[in-house]
Amino acid sequence: MKNAILTCIESLNMNLSVVILVSKDDAEGTEKTLKSIGGLNAEIILYDTTDTDFAEQASRNYNAKLYKGKWEGYDRVRYNAAARAAYDWVLMLHTGEELDEELKSSIRQLELKEPAKAYRIRFRNFYKNKWLRHGEWGKEFHIRLANKRSIRFERQQINENLFYRQNIPVENLHGFISHTIYSDSGQLSVRFKKDALFLAAKYHLQGKKSGVFKMLFSPVCAFLKNYLFKLGILDGGPGYLLSRMHAWHNFLKYARLRKLNKMLRTPL
Repeated sequence: MKNAILTCIESLNMNLSVVILVSKDDAEGTEKTLKSIGGLNAEIILYDTTDTDFAEQASRNYNAKLYKGKWEGYDRVRYNAAARAAYDWVLMLHTGEELDEELKSSIRQLELKEPAKAYRIRFRNFYKNKWLRHGEWGKEFHIRLANKRSIRFERQQINENLFYRQNIPVENLHGFISHTIYSDSGQLSVRFKKDALFLAAKYHLQGKKSGVFKMLFSPVCAFLKNYLFKLGILDGGPGYLLSRMHAWHNFLKYARLRKLNKMLRTPL
């Protein structure tokens, strides 16, 4: 009873907005995310960049504010979504991410009175119901809770580098955000391919170059790094598959960049 009373008092003092980015057609994942934030007593915002209508129904079911937006890349979309929040403190989530009870308890215990601070949260990633304890996604942390007035935005974008460049203190929170990476290899390969082509275009615009050596050597390094040095081998079949995917991603990224270097003139 005492713990319940304390939880209630803590939640009443929250000045928090939870922003959920709906960036893919995943009604089930959106539902999971909304259910997982129950008990935070926060403003809930669904920022929908899809053409589907399930977000509208979900917003009614969970008393959430719904905003529609265009997909302009994660950095810009995060900025646009955070601008809709009524409160300065924003917890940013993506479709399908779920908060565990320990994390919710950690958030409720925060006073959120010191604006110049941000909080990192550890992710528990799953592939085909297998918890990836090692490899690239084994010990993944992201800054997801911060005060939007504590940072100076660059080109109206939000990413983790902003906090570190501006020397904003970052603390870790206890608990996890659970996230299921695509449930089959076909969906996963599509994701890796899209990301590789996007990064190649970004690197080209930044004036970066790619040669045969980088195109061939980088995939080998990526595989060894994830499978051996980051102990992806201990995750069994999924660890091997994901290490291969990372290698393929690097090959595709630098092969595409090399092609862009040859076809297009790098802008000044």
